[in-house]
Amino acid sequence: MRDRRRGPWALLALLLLAPYPALAGEVAPGSARHEALARTLVRMELDAGGYAEMIRQEADADLPDFQDLLAERLGREITSDESDVMGNLLVRVLEQTFPEAAVVEALVPVYMRIYTPEDTERILAFYRTPAGTRMLRARAAIDRGAADAGDRLFDARRQLFGDRFLEALLRHFPDWPLELNRGAGVAY
Repeated sequence: MRDRRRGPWALLALLLLAPYPALAGEVAPGSARHEALARTLVRMELDAGGYAEMIRQEADADLPDFQDLLAERLGREITSDESDVMGNLLVRVLEQTFPEAAVVEALVPVYMRIYTPEDTERILAFYRTPAGTRMLRARAAIDRGAADAGDRLFDARRQLFGDRFLEALLRHFPDWPLELNRGAGVAY
């Protein structure tokens, strides 16, 4: 199963594809002021550690899949040293493949859909205050802590979630085979 920390990239894809007209209204094409404000906000957030954290979380999410694939192909387990090297290489290749400038370009239209120019100005003004600066610097750590807390919570309730989801599926699809029923070796 994929690690839930795929959040940053999955969220980026979701935001790029999802319309947000109810949040900020339609963005006027060619709104240079709005685009400049959004670009400033995106850069400020990414420069404060958001980009590095996004890359780190993606590498953490992808590493187990690559380890499993390589272990299968090599016919042996991956050593701790090999895993460390793979993790570092994964970060480097992600940075090369998804440079910060490309992430900025992808996020600017998203921010423009979500925030009005006035909202963006207010957020930027807040980030320039001492409290805003502290919040911005702490954002990557907060995101990492929230992801870790979510992982712990999900791990603690994995079986309960799996049982409830399977029960809901079987109620919705009563013709599915009974071997899907609880206790038939379904692991969550």
